[in-house]
Amino acid sequence: EGPSLPRRHASHPLHRVSGCHATVDGEGSCAVWRGRVTSAAARHRRPPRLPPSSNRARRHPPRIAAMAAPDSRPRSARGGERRIEMSKLNLERVMGLTAFHNGSLAVNAVTGEVAYPAGCICVIYSPKRNRQVRFFKSRQAISCVAFSPDGRFIAVGEKGHDPCVRVWELNSGKSLAELRGHRFGVAAIAFSPDARLLASAGYRHDRMVNVFEWRAKACLANSRVGTKVHALAWGETGFVTCGHKSVRFFDTDGLATLAAAPPAHPAALVSRPGVLNGGASDTFVDVACGVGKHSSLTFAVTSGGLLCCFDEGRAMDMWVKVQSSAAFCVTVTETVVNVGCADGIVRAFEPATLNFLATLPQPPAVGRAATSAVAGAADPTGSAGEGGVRPATLCLRLSADSTKLVAIYGDRSLFVWDIKRIDRVAKYRSFVYHSAPIWDVAVLPEAAAPDGSGRPPLPEGTFVTCAADSTIRFWNLDKMALSEARPAETDGAASASGAKPKTRKLRVDDVPSAWRHLHSFYSRELLYVVHADASDRGAAAGELAYPATAPDSRDLPPVCAPGSWPVQGVVVKPIDAEVPPLPDMRIGLRCLSPHPAGGSLAVGDREGNVRVYDLRTMGLTHMLPAHDAEVMSVCFAPRSGALVASGSRDRMVHVFDARRSYALGASLDAHTSAVTAVLFSNDDSRLLSCAGDKTLVFNRVNLDGDAAAGELVTRIKAATAPNGTIYDMHVDSTNRSLVTAGQDKRLNIWNMASCKPVRSYAADPGCQELNRVVMDPAGILAVTCSFDKAIRMYDFYEGRRLSRVTAHSEMVTGLAFTHDCRRMISVGGDACIMVWRLAPELTSAMRERLSEIQSSTDKRAAGPGSATPPVAAVRSASAPVLPAASAVAAAAAASA
Repeated sequence: EGPSLPRRHASHPLHRVSGCHATVDGEGSCAVWRGRVTSAAARHRRPPRLPPSSNRARRHPPRIAAMAAPDSRPRSARGGERRIEMSKLNLERVMGLTAFHNGSLAVNAVTGEVAYPAGCICVIYSPKRNRQVRFFKSRQAISCVAFSPDGRFIAVGEKGHDPCVRVWELNSGKSLAELRGHRFGVAAIAFSPDARLLASAGYRHDRMVNVFEWRAKACLANSRVGTKVHALAWGETGFVTCGHKSVRFFDTDGLATLAAAPPAHPAALVSRPGVLNGGASDTFVDVACGVGKHSSLTFAVTSGGLLCCFDEGRAMDMWVKVQSSAAFCVTVTETVVNVGCADGIVRAFEPATLNFLATLPQPPAVGRAATSAVAGAADPTGSAGEGGVRPATLCLRLSADSTKLVAIYGDRSLFVWDIKRIDRVAKYRSFVYHSAPIWDVAVLPEAAAPDGSGRPPLPEGTFVTCAADSTIRFWNLDKMALSEARPAETDGAASASGAKPKTRKLRVDDVPSAWRHLHSFYSRELLYVVHADASDRGAAAGELAYPATAPDSRDLPPVCAPGSWPVQGVVVKPIDAEVPPLPDMRIGLRCLSPHPAGGSLAVGDREGNVRVYDLRTMGLTHMLPAHDAEVMSVCFAPRSGALVASGSRDRMVHVFDARRSYALGASLDAHTSAVTAVLFSNDDSRLLSCAGDKTLVFNRVNLDGDAAAGELVTRIKAATAPNGTIYDMHVDSTNRSLVTAGQDKRLNIWNMASCKPVRSYAADPGCQELNRVVMDPAGILAVTCSFDKAIRMYDFYEGRRLSRVTAHSEMVTGLAFTHDCRRMISVGGDACIMVWRLAPELTSAMRERLSEIQSSTDKRAAGPGSATPPVAAVRSASAPVLPAASAVAAAAAASA
């Protein structure tokens, strides 16, 4: 069925297929049409299968722009090929942002869509549709964004070595220009009113201001300014920049002639300084040009909180104090001027007179991000409860009709306020994200409630992250996950009639009472936030009172005290946007592992403690002062959950017995350098550890052994990796193989029974050291991330690279697969969570592999002489098992 394949495909020599056609293309993708692999050896080594091409696949191209270059040949030259142009990994959702100044936020004047950077991705979000509609990928971290006035184009500025300004067409995603002229980074960009020209300003050590005719990719004029440029805005007569005690007006009258015939060398830009009043002696942090009848005015704000208005003669005509300790941004429409200040304050002023109009509601205080919908509905403006620390307002943009105000705050939260009536401002949309580098991610296992009620502590599909902002956050991508009535049940009549079911909005009444504290008021994907602090040390001595029940959805969460760990990760005072702020690296949470039954979560922090949380009450139950240095890895025994192991920079591995209130069961002193990872085998019979001393230690675990006599954990063998440190490892679903990754830039496969290496796959040229590796639950894919910030997917059986993607602007620190075989999640040092959609052929291959394992295990369990029934589902700390998990667990038990 389907079209004939291109001639460039070659038959795969390792597969004997009956009744079908099998091919492999140049990228290493295998296609199988109708039939099954008949060779036993080939069946064991089969690459992922591709389904026949379908209309649905052609209707849904990759959602990320510029991921792969399109084929520029005409259809006649391609011979009428009907190919599916799709990457193996496609960016589906981004949860996080990296906007630290007003130039990194933009609103489309035509559609109202919002653009902001998230690592190397420019996210286009539609408040009206409440979804991310498009992504634009840059090669380096994005520092600033701008829409053209006609809403057709979007431009982004990069930071880093040899940055450029990139311009795309918004609807088609086509790359139109790459403009170079800066050396260290682009601080601000702006289109001219006719969208023909584009101005850009460089970083502190560059200080170049360029004007491009971007369609011709030509620099028309430039100039070097004397101070760092903080912001840039383009009005009707030219553009304006601001910096330290400086507001400069650039004349662009002669650029129209140069645009008609771009010169070989840029001309000199002519600028004149603004006439400042003696009181304006501070740094100007943002500038905006008037709109409509106020187009002759220019508004600028200083870091000290002074709002200034310049007339058409460049003179500072009016000014007013915004009554705040600091100001960060300003945005202007024809009817209002809004200024973002410290403590989340936004002041509104009248443009013509600078008369004060109103103060908008503040964002929630640090610690209140987990406010439930019930408590939020009772206090929608967050005014209840005094005290606490509120983040600063870093970015502000108004919609063209002045009805919506988009704000980004110092805790990296994004709010869209409805300001149709200035006296009745309401929250329209909001999202709350991590405010510091994320260190680890794990998908919670599918399990019943510990009390046997049939409802787990968290809904199906929940995953958890921990970060340097000292928070543990629980996420779920299904907006109806908390509802007992699924969309298919609520709209069954529409589905039966063939109509597309309507998307319902989750209501409070749809959420069971046990889950109502998880129904967040401030974020759609965020379920709950747990805050860690130095005061938790008292738990080691039993000084803390742990909650016995789940949090009451009617109560507001407690705020974090000034100086606490979570507050240190929030921007509350002026910063240098060129160097993003980082919290104290001596505090924060470093690694995590969920209990296989889904009721507990073990977390290691940077002080050397292992924390155990009860997911039903979200309370800290145990505080284990395990190590003298940062905990690098923590892992529950995936089958029984009886043990939890931790490894640290103090080169020690400790094993705690969960059956005896996490008493110390064993201390292993097998390494001479920092331990980088610890891991249990799927059947709990092995404990593995690797460290900076290039050793991989295999230990035998006896759950019935006497811990006092040293029988709980005993060493089997210590192997040496000759080519560098092993950073991470993962056991495959059959419990037969161990894959490691490290400094040698290779995937090394070890036999779990013999503790010996069996094969090795080299990464592609240009790949840097591999710092993380994870396998899919079916055991056919291995995904790695490296110091070059790239994510690579390999065929586990053949070592062929299937895909390479980049999106994070900092090192990728964690990877995890979801239960439904459809997504992979990555987290990084840029505090962003990237959700990747796997290609349908990979999902089908994983599910088919799990089905084969299930069938084989059932036959083995039902056969004569089989005394061991199938065991419960294997639970992996980094990649929990899918719905067919019993197959993987049974295979692991059989191999053991």
